[in-house]
Amino acid sequence: MQLRMRASILFGLLILTEPISAMQFTEVMYDPPGSDNNKEFIEIHGESNLSGWIIGDLASNDTLVPLFINASSNYSIIVEEGFEYENLSCNVYSAGATIGNNLNNAGDAIRLYAPNGSLALEFWFDDSLAKNNGMALALLNGTWQEALPTPCVLNIYYMENNSNITDSSAYDLSLTPALPTTIYAGVSYDSLFRIRNELYETGVSGYVNASAVYNLSQNGSVLVNGSFSVVLKSYKTAGTGRLQINATGNYTLCARIAWTNVTDENPENDAICQEITVLDPFAQPCNVSLELQIKEPQLYYESGNKIKFWNKLLRHDNNTELPPYIIRYEIQDLQGKTVRVTTTENQNLKTWTPKLKDALGVFILTNQFDMLACNNSNNDTQNKQLIVVQGEKVIPENESSIEITNLHIPKKGYRFGDIVKVSMHAYKGNTSKYSIKLYVEDVKGRKVSSTTSFHAKQKFQDYQVTMPIVLKDSTKSGQHKVVIEGLGKQRSKNLWIKTKEIKIVQNVTAHKPKKQFSIASFYTRSKKANKKINVYARIKGKGNATLELVGLEDHDSVPISINKSFSYKKEVAMQNGPNVFLLKILEKEKILDQRTLLLEMDTEIQEVQFFSGKRKTLTRPNSPSQATNSTPNKTSLLTGAATYTTKSTTRTVPILLGIIGTLLLGIILQHKR
Repeated sequence: MQLRMRASILFGLLILTEPISAMQFTEVMYDPPGSDNNKEFIEIHGESNLSGWIIGDLASNDTLVPLFINASSNYSIIVEEGFEYENLSCNVYSAGATIGNNLNNAGDAIRLYAPNGSLALEFWFDDSLAKNNGMALALLNGTWQEALPTPCVLNIYYMENNSNITDSSAYDLSLTPALPTTIYAGVSYDSLFRIRNELYETGVSGYVNASAVYNLSQNGSVLVNGSFSVVLKSYKTAGTGRLQINATGNYTLCARIAWTNVTDENPENDAICQEITVLDPFAQPCNVSLELQIKEPQLYYESGNKIKFWNKLLRHDNNTELPPYIIRYEIQDLQGKTVRVTTTENQNLKTWTPKLKDALGVFILTNQFDMLACNNSNNDTQNKQLIVVQGEKVIPENESSIEITNLHIPKKGYRFGDIVKVSMHAYKGNTSKYSIKLYVEDVKGRKVSSTTSFHAKQKFQDYQVTMPIVLKDSTKSGQHKVVIEGLGKQRSKNLWIKTKEIKIVQNVTAHKPKKQFSIASFYTRSKKANKKINVYARIKGKGNATLELVGLEDHDSVPISINKSFSYKKEVAMQNGPNVFLLKILEKEKILDQRTLLLEMDTEIQEVQFFSGKRKTLTRPNSPSQATNSTPNKTSLLTGAATYTTKSTTRTVPILLGIIGTLLLGIILQHKR
């Protein structure tokens, strides 16, 4: 369990942070179904003010202009002109008519620059994922994966119709607490829960994707809503939410599994509630000392060999449990230059490998508490250790050198318009030159690519770099050269480039317009929670296509031939909890349009929550009677969220339904576009 704490605590403030620490790209929709115009977007987490920043691809840059600002959101999305952002609740910025030069569907780079021109973020992608299939590139648990588009909300897993499950084993997902019942104010906790497959069999059970929602309440008032997504086999604890409470008192933490890509045999253990007590750490007395222990201490250590050590905590009072802590350890040379500084929240073995060009180096290793969550009466909490390192005197070479170490050539070879990745090695000797350029030229010495530059500023330093270059359009194929020049040197390697295929159609007297289809609406009129309900859709277009409906238990494929519009009705099966239905229009297996419908059903209290996604404001009835009178006619169909309640119940909708709606509303809105 990871812990964080601020030096000073402001009591009465409750904080929940997403499991993403620094600013980064978190989602990219680069190739949406149909025309890319007005549908591409880039999601960024960790920076709330991007006004005046610059977004660009490999071809051009654009200055961001704010369209809508939500100061309470840590999410920002960058969109094109005409993008329908009215239902989104994060910060929205326009890049103009296109993002860069329209993100290249075959692969591109996305670069974010600060207002002063410095590069803040860079992301490279190819077309191996999310290529014109309605999915987006999403950052999930630290890796880029294919997922449903969720602009402005936490990314979650989605598997269509359980297609990734090929084994016949059974699954019973359970949710249990992982957070202690007593925690400390001002400390950030993650790994709040444990999701386990109770029927897991080694070598038999496959991977499971699951998403859960949770909330924190006090005296019946919900203070925090959150969600997380994980991939597990037997069980998963890491990455299951994050929580920081800065006010002492008693709280209730509840959670439930909201979605999984397998059939859960026992949904009764999918939800839990836990009572927790939050204490003031500085009101708890303790007597804790900190030691620094070197494994295999020596008079001197050789350069290149690991130095191993521990940060050890000892408690000297009657309490054997250690309070939450953060230890900072630092290594400096005798001139006060910091070689390493880092923090740790455990007592595991640490290592440092010194690398010296000088004959001898003397360093000082220190450790101390950055945070100790108790009122400590022990002053023995800082340590120093002298470390002498023997190295070999290295006389630097004055002569610079550069070379191409690898051309990353795919099996299909390179064509004009592709991105070429080139690995290079450079050594800068005693020279004031620093620029290294990379480009491709033809046999006549003419450049046929962009020029990528790299600056080697440190003398007597080796550089290992992989750089991209973009081949320009051309009609001639044949032998070319990849050229690297700089530091007074030039090297090259041969590269064969193919010409893009050009299909010529002769004797065409007229151009037939492309067939166009769209889903005008996708909804349900059902008010009661039943095992089966009807869903409806209206399709606009002209010609022949295939209409496909996918649900957890339903898969309906219907060929349609329409002149102007087509009405669709289908009875679908409902499960207790969230039910996702995906409606797609296909023409020769190509997706022309798609929309998603989410119905939240609770059979215990006979309530259905309906999410559509075109209205620009989110409304919710104030009472069950108001909800009963809401019928999805042509006007109310455009409701962001409405609740339908039977006359037999007087209970209000559980707060977890609202959490599901908030979490997945962005998914629905994007698919309905």
